[in-house]
Amino acid sequence: MKITRELLKEWRACWNPDQYDAVESRLGKTPTVRAVCTDAKISLDDRLWVVAHALWKADPDHAALWAVECAESVTKHAGDARDQEQYAPLMGELRTIILTTPRGSDLREAKLAEWRSAWAAARAAAWDAAWDAALRKQIDRALEMLGGEADS
Repeated sequence: MKITRELLKEWRACWNPDQYDAVESRLGKTPTVRAVCTDAKISLDDRLWVVAHALWKADPDHAALWAVECAESVTKHAGDARDQEQYAPLMGELRTIILTTPRGSDLREAKLAEWRSAWAAARAAAWDAAWDAALRKQIDRALEMLGGEADS
Protein backbone atom coordinates (compact mmCIF):
# COMPACT_ATOMS: atom_id res chain seq x y z
CA MET A 1 0.00 0.00 0.00
CA LYS A 2 1.28 3.45 -0.90
CA ILE A 3 1.05 6.31 1.56
CA THR A 4 0.05 9.45 -0.33
CA ARG A 5 -0.76 12.93 0.86
CA GLU A 6 -4.36 12.30 -0.15
CA LEU A 7 -4.54 9.12 1.92
CA LEU A 8 -3.09 10.90 4.94
CA LYS A 9 -5.67 13.66 4.51
CA GLU A 10 -8.43 11.04 4.25
CA TRP A 11 -7.15 9.51 7.49
CA ARG A 12 -6.97 13.00 9.04
CA ALA A 13 -3.29 12.75 9.78
CA CYS A 14 -1.74 15.57 11.74
CA TRP A 15 1.32 15.72 9.47
CA ASN A 16 1.92 19.17 8.09
CA PRO A 17 3.15 19.69 4.49
CA ASP A 18 6.74 20.16 5.66
CA GLN A 19 6.71 16.77 7.40
CA TYR A 20 5.37 15.05 4.32
CA ASP A 21 7.91 16.90 2.14
CA ALA A 22 10.69 15.55 4.37
CA VAL A 23 9.33 12.00 4.07
CA GLU A 24 9.02 12.35 0.28
CA SER A 25 12.58 13.63 0.00
CA ARG A 26 13.85 10.51 1.78
CA LEU A 27 11.40 7.86 0.57
CA GLY A 28 10.00 9.12 -2.73
CA LYS A 29 6.68 10.60 -3.80
CA THR A 30 4.50 7.67 -2.66
CA PRO A 31 6.33 5.61 -0.05
CA THR A 32 5.07 2.18 0.93
CA VAL A 33 3.77 1.44 4.40
CA ARG A 34 6.89 -0.64 5.04
CA ALA A 35 9.16 2.24 3.99
CA VAL A 36 7.38 4.62 6.33
CA CYS A 37 7.44 2.09 9.19
CA THR A 38 11.16 1.45 8.86
CA ASP A 39 12.21 5.11 8.55
CA ALA A 40 13.93 5.92 11.85
CA LYS A 41 13.46 9.65 11.18
CA ILE A 42 9.69 9.21 11.59
CA SER A 43 8.61 8.95 15.23
CA LEU A 44 7.52 5.56 16.51
CA ASP A 45 4.12 7.06 17.30
CA ASP A 46 3.67 8.21 13.70
CA ARG A 47 4.89 4.89 12.31
CA LEU A 48 2.45 2.98 14.51
CA TRP A 49 -0.35 5.36 13.49
CA VAL A 50 0.39 4.80 9.78
CA VAL A 51 0.59 1.00 10.01
CA ALA A 52 -2.58 0.82 12.13
CA HIS A 53 -4.52 2.94 9.63
CA ALA A 54 -3.13 0.95 6.70
CA LEU A 55 -4.14 -2.32 8.34
CA TRP A 56 -7.59 -0.94 9.10
CA LYS A 57 -8.00 0.17 5.48
CA ALA A 58 -6.84 -3.21 4.15
CA ASP A 59 -8.94 -5.38 6.48
CA PRO A 60 -10.83 -4.06 9.51
CA ASP A 61 -11.12 -7.53 11.07
CA HIS A 62 -7.37 -8.10 10.87
CA ALA A 63 -6.86 -4.63 12.33
CA ALA A 64 -9.20 -5.43 15.21
CA LEU A 65 -7.43 -8.74 15.89
CA TRP A 66 -4.07 -6.96 15.80
CA ALA A 67 -5.36 -4.44 18.33
CA VAL A 68 -6.49 -7.30 20.58
CA GLU A 69 -3.05 -8.93 20.25
CA CYS A 70 -1.40 -5.62 21.18
CA ALA A 71 -3.66 -5.31 24.21
CA GLU A 72 -3.01 -8.91 25.24
CA SER A 73 0.73 -8.35 25.03
CA VAL A 74 0.52 -5.82 27.87
CA THR A 75 -1.83 -7.80 30.12
CA LYS A 76 0.88 -8.05 32.75
CA HIS A 77 0.63 -4.28 33.20
CA ALA A 78 -3.13 -4.30 33.79
CA GLY A 79 -3.13 -3.51 37.49
CA ASP A 80 -2.96 -6.25 40.10
CA ALA A 81 -3.62 -9.98 39.77
CA ARG A 82 -7.39 -9.50 40.14
CA ASP A 83 -7.42 -6.92 37.35
CA GLN A 84 -5.39 -9.23 35.14
CA GLU A 85 -7.85 -12.06 35.81
CA GLN A 86 -10.64 -9.83 34.47
CA TYR A 87 -8.61 -8.37 31.60
CA ALA A 88 -7.49 -11.59 29.89
CA PRO A 89 -11.01 -13.08 29.52
CA LEU A 90 -12.33 -9.76 28.21
CA MET A 91 -9.67 -9.76 25.51
CA GLY A 92 -10.49 -13.39 24.69
CA GLU A 93 -14.18 -12.53 24.43
CA LEU A 94 -13.42 -9.64 22.09
CA ARG A 95 -11.29 -11.93 19.90
CA THR A 96 -14.16 -14.42 19.75
CA ILE A 97 -16.64 -11.71 18.73
CA ILE A 98 -14.34 -10.57 15.92
CA LEU A 99 -13.72 -14.11 14.68
CA THR A 100 -17.25 -15.49 14.93
CA THR A 101 -19.64 -12.71 13.97
CA PRO A 102 -19.96 -11.04 10.56
CA ARG A 103 -18.62 -7.50 10.33
CA GLY A 104 -21.45 -4.96 10.28
CA SER A 105 -24.07 -7.45 11.49
CA ASP A 106 -26.60 -6.60 14.18
CA LEU A 107 -25.33 -9.61 16.13
CA ARG A 108 -21.76 -8.27 16.15
CA GLU A 109 -22.92 -4.81 17.16
CA ALA A 110 -25.02 -6.25 20.00
CA LYS A 111 -22.15 -8.42 21.24
CA LEU A 112 -19.73 -5.48 21.02
CA ALA A 113 -22.15 -3.32 23.00
CA GLU A 114 -22.27 -5.99 25.73
CA TRP A 115 -18.48 -6.26 25.64
CA ARG A 116 -18.08 -2.47 25.97
CA SER A 117 -20.32 -2.50 29.05
CA ALA A 118 -18.26 -5.28 30.64
CA TRP A 119 -15.04 -3.47 29.74
CA ALA A 120 -16.29 -0.19 31.22
CA ALA A 121 -17.32 -1.94 34.44
CA ALA A 122 -13.95 -3.70 34.76
CA ARG A 123 -12.08 -0.49 34.00
CA ALA A 124 -14.09 1.49 36.52
CA ALA A 125 -13.54 -1.15 39.20
CA ALA A 126 -9.79 -1.18 38.50
CA TRP A 127 -9.64 2.62 38.59
CA ASP A 128 -11.56 2.74 41.87
CA ALA A 129 -9.26 0.15 43.43
CA ALA A 130 -6.14 1.99 42.26
CA TRP A 131 -7.49 5.32 43.49
CA ASP A 132 -8.41 3.86 46.89
CA ALA A 133 -4.95 2.28 47.22
CA ALA A 134 -3.28 5.59 46.35
CA LEU A 135 -5.41 7.48 48.88
CA ARG A 136 -4.68 4.91 51.60
CA LYS A 137 -0.96 5.20 50.88
CA GLN A 138 -1.07 8.99 51.09
CA ILE A 139 -3.07 8.91 54.32
CA ASP A 140 -0.56 6.45 55.82
CA ARG A 141 2.33 8.68 54.76
CA ALA A 142 0.71 11.80 56.25
CA LEU A 143 0.05 9.95 59.52
CA GLU A 144 3.67 8.82 59.53
CA MET A 145 4.82 12.42 59.07
CA LEU A 146 2.54 13.59 61.88
CA GLY A 147 4.11 11.04 64.19
CA GLY A 148 2.78 11.34 67.75
CA GLU A 149 0.70 14.39 66.85
CA ALA A 150 -1.71 12.11 64.96
CA ASP A 151 -2.75 10.56 68.26
CA SER A 152 -3.02 13.67 70.41
